[in-house]
Amino acid sequence: MSSRPAYWGFSEGDYTPPCVITSDNQIIDLATAPVQTWAGAFDPEEVEIIKDAVTRWQIAVAAGAAPEDAAGYGWAGEGFGYLAWKQREIDGEHCEQEKLREWSRQRG
Repeated sequence: MSSRPAYWGFSEGDYTPPCVITSDNQIIDLATAPVQTWAGAFDPEEVEIIKDAVTRWQIAVAAGAAPEDAAGYGWAGEGFGYLAWKQREIDGEHCEQEKLREWSRQRG
């Protein structure tokens, strides 16, 4: 992975599993991918925020929450906002969100 920050989160308005989009447009499902496959794109503190968020999301879904509702349980708002802001600085506000929406549509 590039040293350029990756984007992580849910698409707006559409259900998407928690995921990372890397600088070379690879999408990694955080709920199933080993940490080492995506952690290199983030600072160690960010990796811990993401791991915590994914764990909360998985727990909420396992407890019966709809995946799209579980996003509220999973994403530490401050951490998500910070990482999304970092990516918008690099790629423009809507570029990565559209990539997530398209991936969500393809997954059905």
